[in-house]
Amino acid sequence: MKYIVIAPADGEPFPVFCCAPQSHAEMASAWRRTPASRVLSAGFFYVAACWPPSVVNVATYGRSESLNLGPRPEDARLIAAAIATTLCLNAPDSTQPCNFGSVSRHEYINS
Repeated sequence: MKYIVIAPADGEPFPVFCCAPQSHAEMASAWRRTPASRVLSAGFFYVAACWPPSVVNVATYGRSESLNLGPRPEDARLIAAAIATTLCLNAPDSTQPCNFGSVSRHEYINS
């Protein structure tokens, strides 16, 4: 799946995912809200999931030709945290341990 990481001028960087036939540059154009926002990185990722024991590993690879950017070392963790907010934190069994790459539910909630 394609991704970009955007750094808004007034907030924390966040990932944007897309599986449509858009280029990374088209994704960036659609998601940059202000001229001060910038794209930090871009590439591709995949997720290997297993439930239970609720472990998801994210790996980034490749690079964007349209933006001439590649993944940063912290991108996999950022993507894992974004996935954790939708998959794990909304799980029916909130007592189930959940580890996403190197991001646990406890670590995410308390960050």
